[in-house]
This record gives sequence, structure tokens and C-alpha cells, in this order.
Amino acid sequence: MEQDHYRVVLSGELVAERSADEAAEALAKLFKQPKELVLKLFSGNPYPIKQTLPREQARKLREHILAAGAECYLEAVGAASKASFISEDVPPPEPTPRPTAPAKAVEPEAEAEDEALSHSQEWYLFVGPGADYYVERFEQFRSTGGYAFRWSWAGFFFPVYWALYRKMWMWAVLFLGISMVPFLNLLAWIGLAGSVNYIYYRHVQAECDFLRKRHRGEELERRLAERGGTHPTAAWGAAALTVLILYLSVSTMTVGIEQAMEEQRMESRVRGESLPEAVLETPRGQNSYGKMSALYISVMVVGMQRGAEGIEGMELAELAEAAALEEGVLYDGWDGQFELSVRDGRVRITSAGPDGYFGNDDDLVLDRGL
Repeated sequence: MEQDHYRVVLSGELVAERSADEAAEALAKLFKQPKELVLKLFSGNPYPIKQTLPREQARKLREHILAAGAECYLEAVGAASKASFISEDVPPPEPTPRPTAPAKAVEPEAEAEDEALSHSQEWYLFVGPGADYYVERFEQFRSTGGYAFRWSWAGFFFPVYWALYRKMWMWAVLFLGISMVPFLNLLAWIGLAGSVNYIYYRHVQAECDFLRKRHRGEELERRLAERGGTHPTAAWGAAALTVLILYLSVSTMTVGIEQAMEEQRMESRVRGESLPEAVLETPRGQNSYGKMSALYISVMVVGMQRGAEGIEGMELAELAEAAALEEGVLYDGWDGQFELSVRDGRVRITSAGPDGYFGNDDDLVLDRGL
């Protein structure tokens, strides 16, 4: 005689004294599904298990589910007993309500639909970490049937690293190219941050469609988890590479500045200038050196007007009057007045340096010919 078959139906309720978290954790281990997905089954609505089982196997599965903390009942499959429960051996548990509508006879096509994963199940398996956040938004996109603006801080600050983390390789390259466009409009960047969730939704949906056409059952689940998920190594590797590039850039810039200063010091030595290195590298030292150069140029301009004899023995006050110099130019970075000497065709301008006393090692001296 043909053996009766039954499906196990989750009522959507919990066994007394069991929390949803405990039951979900136990059922997740039993069915090898994400805990977040199992929690959605406790909505108060019946949910049939996808497989139809012989009587004894169905009884055992029901016992495991009850032990996990979820209410369930057995429903006969077949035209002869469409709405019948196992009453004599397996009475439906109390207070689990009986479904309001009788179960329909299961045709081969219906069984195939039962075994197929829902969109949400596919998304959970593919997305992996952070699935609750993304599946909620994917459901919104699916319900609206198109694009919707959904802000993403990761998309605003780190779009390239985010795309690498989510294994969206081509999008990572595209985001990198966009980030390198100079003067990119801020509104365009905000638009990108509000679009990355939808971009990810289209990516995930395309990948799920691709895999669904080629695989079924447990193989499909395995392929979804493998092809999806995250790649932290790629994201962290890109971040480390960025830090390395910045470090090398700053180092190169620093070396260039040091070389320029060294060239300046060498040029000063060739011209007979005394520029103490430690003093010159300070902002006040640089300020003083700039003013000394300006004073030297002023002496040259006055010399062109008066001739070399006309500026012989010129002092600072005379130069300031002749060249109409501002008073601030006459003082160094430490508010000390410069000394000017024009003798025998040479111009010597001296700053007393940080200590304010002439004739010691911290003096700045510019000594050039006319």
C-alpha cells in the first residue's frame, strides 16, 4: 500500500517558556540556516517546511522542532486527505491554531516551488555579514520596483574600500576613477553616497539570478555563500596601500624641501653669507633673511641712482630715507634692527639673531658685492 506523506508546518508561535532568540538559535543549527532568517519565521503565520516526508520521518522532525522551541504540526499531503491532520498518533499541539484554509494537493510543480529559495533567503546567503541592513533595503527596492535614494556613510567616505569589501571589483575601479576627478561637484558625490545601496542590490540580484539558473538545492546555497560574502583582506590591503602611498609622497616632499634648503645654504656660503643652519630653519630666521635680501636690493637701486661713491659708507637710516622703506623692513624676525655697512664695493647686512647681540654664532650675515 502506498505510504502517506506529510509536511511539517511551523505555526509561527513559540513553545511556552522559550524565547525567540533561543528557538531561532536551535532551529538555525537544525536547518543550517542563518539565525537572522529563522527569526523571521516567528511572525505568527504558518510556514510549511519545503520537503514532504513519510509519516515516521515527519513525526521525528516535528519532535526535533518542538524540542528546539517552535510550535509546529503535521499536514497530510495528497488528494485523499488534503485537510487532515495526524489525529490518532500525532494530535496537533495546543494551543496551535489550525490553518484557516485547507492545504491544496501538491503537484510536481508546487513541490519544486516549495524547494526553491525565496529572494530574502538568497540575499541573506549572498550578503553574509550585515545582511539584516541590506536585506531590509533590498525589500524596499523590490517593493518600489526601481531606484530609491538610501544614504550610506560608507559610500560617502570610503566607496572604493566598501566596494572591495563587498567583492564588487569593477565598481571599485569605477569609484576610484570618480574619486580622482578634480573639482567633482559635491552634489554628484552625495548622489553616489545615496546610490551605492541600490547599486549593491542590482549586483546581488544579478549574481543570484546567474547562480539560480545553474544550480539547485544545497549546491545553490553553497555557491551563493562562496560567490557573495565579504573580502576584508582586499579592503584592508587597499587601505594599507593608500597609507603607504601617502607616506612615500610626504617623505618625497620633505626630502625635496630639505634639498632646496641645503641648496640655498650652499649658495649662501658661495656668496660669503653667514647663515646659521638652526636659526635659518626657523620661521623668524626665514623672515629675517627675506628682509635682508630686500635691503640688499634697495642698496643696489640707490647705488644705480647715485653711483658707487654716492652710497659708500651708507647707514641703515640713510638707506630707509633714500629708498622710502617701511619701518618694518628695518627689523629682523626678533624685532632687532639690522646693521648695514657699505664699504669698498661690498654690502654687509647683519641680524643679531635670537639672542639680540651682535658678534656671536647666531648672527645672520648677508655679505655681497655691488
